[in-house]
Amino acid sequence: MANILIVGAHEAATRYATQSLADTAFRCTCVTAPADVRRVLSQQDMDAAVLDLSTLPFPEAVSLARWLRQEHRDLPLVVVTSSASAQFAAEVTGFGAVDYLRIPMAGDELSLAVERALRWRRDVVGDDETLERQAALMRS
Repeated sequence: MANILIVGAHEAATRYATQSLADTAFRCTCVTAPADVRRVLSQQDMDAAVLDLSTLPFPEAVSLARWLRQEHRDLPLVVVTSSASAQFAAEVTGFGAVDYLRIPMAGDELSLAVERALRWRRDVVGDDETLERQAALMRS
């Protein structure tokens, strides 16, 4: 069973994400403060993270995503947001998101994105050269 970290500033939003993943083989851990991400990651291994940028202040979310990419570079990030801007999508993929979803989402869209993130992780984990190339691309 894959462990998924869900980060969002509002409990209702993290609860929705957890419920939408409940029928899948994912075990979800929800945090409502970016500071709690460090604590959770120090206590348990996560296979992917979902960042709800519609509830987190953007500068804080970007800082968190960059920290995750630096400290946990094999942890795939799925970004959820209400922004429709192409520039915003480019920014979030630039700081390391492997997938980007816009709210409102269709039925199983989140679980499919998490599955894609897990595939990404399987493809790159254990291959340090691939991880280094990914990290370099994300920094540029």
